[in-house]
Amino acid sequence: MLQTEFHIEGTKIVSKTYEPFFVLNVQIPEYEDNYEELSIQNCLESYFKTNQMNDYVHNGKKVKATHKQLISKLPNTLCIQLKRFIFTDRLIKIKDYISFDELIEIPDSILSQDLNLGIFNTSSRNIRAQYRLFSVVEHIGYSAARGHYISYAMDSDD
Repeated sequence: MLQTEFHIEGTKIVSKTYEPFFVLNVQIPEYEDNYEELSIQNCLESYFKTNQMNDYVHNGKKVKATHKQLISKLPNTLCIQLKRFIFTDRLIKIKDYISFDELIEIPDSILSQDLNLGIFNTSSRNIRAQYRLFSVVEHIGYSAARGHYISYAMDSDD
């Protein structure tokens, strides 16, 4: 379940809404010097970063506001789609290498404080939200208009 928080600066009101999700359509962040390499964790943290809105109109005045999404309930199966195609005046494929491990850890920074990870004490965050990777679908090709999709999956014995 995704939790969206909207806060207008100077007020105590935080609007929270909840919606189910089945796939996270994650943008690939622009490569920055502070990344040793781009990873699934970088993509998730970029997707869930707090967005500052400087020109939000509230009661007829321009004010600052923040918009943030968090995961408030973890799905049994997490599906992450990397947005590798950009639509401008033409279709462009983002070819950046994104690293990932077989065990994908969900960063604490994108988990809601309301998240219940079971009988364990989540306030100390000793428990890690992790998923084991069991399949990948990859587009092979130099452009968005040409190529093939290839899938890789764990063997049932694994």
